[in-house]
Formats: sequence, C-alpha cells, structure tokens
Amino acid sequence: MKKYNYTTMQYLKHFLLLVFCCFAMTCDTSKKVSSSTLTGNLEELKSLMIGSYSSIEQSKQDSDFYDISLHMYPIWEEKSADKFYLYVEQALSTAQDKPYRQRIYEVSQVGPNKFKSEIYKIKQESQYVGKFRTPEDFNKLSDNDLMIREGCAVFLEKVGTGYKGATNQEDCMSSLRGSTYATSKVEIYPKKLVSWDQGFDKDGKQVWGATKSGYEFVLHSKTPPPNIICVIPPPPPPAKDDRGFIVNVGDQVPNIKFDLIDGRTTSLDLLKGKVVMLQFTASWCSVCRKEMPHIEKEIWQVHKDKDFVVIGVDKDEPLEKVKDFIAKMETTYPISLDPEAKIFSQFADIKSGVTRNVIIDKNGEIAFLTRLFDPVEFNEMKAKIEELLK
Repeated sequence: MKKYNYTTMQYLKHFLLLVFCCFAMTCDTSKKVSSSTLTGNLEELKSLMIGSYSSIEQSKQDSDFYDISLHMYPIWEEKSADKFYLYVEQALSTAQDKPYRQRIYEVSQVGPNKFKSEIYKIKQESQYVGKFRTPEDFNKLSDNDLMIREGCAVFLEKVGTGYKGATNQEDCMSSLRGSTYATSKVEIYPKKLVSWDQGFDKDGKQVWGATKSGYEFVLHSKTPPPNIICVIPPPPPPAKDDRGFIVNVGDQVPNIKFDLIDGRTTSLDLLKGKVVMLQFTASWCSVCRKEMPHIEKEIWQVHKDKDFVVIGVDKDEPLEKVKDFIAKMETTYPISLDPEAKIFSQFADIKSGVTRNVIIDKNGEIAFLTRLFDPVEFNEMKAKIEELLK
C-alpha cells in the first residue's frame, strides 16, 4: 500500500479548505447582491412626497378641475425608524382656512420596492387646520384621537424615477353621495403628484370624483407657505346680520363650472353677458321648498326668455336624490350638483345654512345677496333683477 508523504497530505488539506472557502464566499456574495436590489427606499419616497402643491395649472386648462391646494409635511419624526408619518391637508385654493380633507399617512416599506400608506382620520380635525406649519402640535395626539380608514391603504411600487399605486379594488368602504366603496390611484414623481379619487355604487357605477383623469398637483415649495392670516390684515367684518356669506356685493366672482342634472355643463365664464341667479338648495331644506315655487313663478317664468338664467345649486347630494327632489318641486330652471359643497363654500361658510341667493350682473360682479325666505327681501331681489336687465 502506497503511503502519502506529509507534503502531499498537507496539499490535499489546503486544497479542500480552499474549495470550502470559495463556496462559502460565493454564498455570502449572493446575499449581498440580493439586498443591493432594493433601489426604492423610504427616504426617497418621503422626500418626493413632502411639499406644498397646487392644481392651478390644470384648472386653467380644463374647467372640469378645481384649483386645489395640497400640503404634505412630516410629523412624529422620532417615532419610528422603519416608517414615516405625513400630515396631509387639501382645500380649495380660495378657502385654504376651510380644508375639506385632513389625513395622516403612515408609510412603511413592505417589500423590495414596495410600500404601504395607511390612512388615518383625526377625530378633532378642526383643531389642526394649518398645523403643517407647526408639526410639534401633533405630539399631543394619542391613538385614541385617530381613526384608521380600514381597507383604504394605498400600495405603492417604485417605477422608474417615481412611484405608482392604488387602493385594493373594493376594500375602501364609503357612503359619500350614494357610493358603497371608493378607490384611490396615486402617482408620485419629482415635482408632481397625480391623485385620482372616485366613488362607486353597489353596481360599480361612478357617483363622485373626477371622470377624465386624476388631479395633477405641481410642487410649489418644499417648505410650508407663510400663514397669510397672520401677515395680511383681516378682511372687513361680516354684515351685522352675520348671515354666513364670505363674499360681498361688488365682489368679482371666479369662473365656476356647473354639472347640470340633465347632463349638460355650463360655467360663469360662458354666462358672461347674462344676469345670473344662483339659488342654493337641498332636498332636506324646508325653507328652500317654500321659496322655490316663488322663484319658478315670479322670476324664472317672467325672465327666462331674456339675458337671464337661474341655476339651482343642490348642496352635496347624489344625482338620483336631486332628480327626485326637483320632480316633486316641479321647477323647470336648471339645477346643478355641488359635490362636497365646493360651489357653496366659495360664497358662504360651508357650515352655514343653505337657503340663500346670489345675483350676479352681466359683468360677473355680485349685485345682491339674500338669506332665508323673507318676502320683503325677495321683492327687493326681484326689483334688482329687473334693474339689471334694463
């Protein structure tokens, strides 16, 4: 039997050890390559989302879209290392002190290039209007002060230089304006966000939200804008009867688009050269029901063939309910929907009473305002309309 000398045995051991080490190093290297594929990260996503945005450019190009301001700024910076929190506030740019949406987003990474944004509602949200300027004010909030929007989380994935995502198909329950569920689609890019919120009924028919495409929000600043309420002198005090109007006679009205219940659309820009009467109403409003027959008989039927139009604006009710209401009232002047009371809130405090009329002259200036149904004031309004039509 042949005997291996010491040198041969030593060589064999070294060879086997070298093979083992190479194998081990290969396995370890593969792990490092795998982890390096995480190109999307929370810091990048957070950096893209933070800022003050506006849809003003889109609203100028397409009257179907409103000029909306959107502010998203971090809160609870020290709360967690593996997620971040943003306070989000949306409002009409003309009424930024009265936001229609306030939320807290909790954003975490759930996989390679995949992220999840849970949505929370603040119970006492009115106390936090404009607080994106002072994030420390949110430190006093506890879990009991928040309500999670179950099923409404947005799932994002890194795509190119941005992130895209949506809610799960029908998981986000909603009862707004006759809907049974809502969906959100989101795209996040450097200097731009696209947000498309829609509501659907039980048959899958859309009942609220943009129909053409999402809102396009362009970044204006990475830092909160100054609180203009503090640096600009306050407006004149309201009229002594404090009727809830935020406009005055002589004010120029902005362009407003109306989606009529018969499927037509119009706008104040298209109606320039006519005297326009906006009559705010709702099916549940008893005073409105009392006033509307007088408007039909004493104003609309008298002046409808002149340079004059009445538009009833139904405050935040679904289409079918409004159609049923108008059929019972037997009025014939045009009626517009007003989702989320966005039209109403451009003339009056959104929490104030609905019964009111706004008379706009042929140049687009407010000429007369009424509140409730006072026969004396109603006759004064009729006289003003006749004067403007001369």
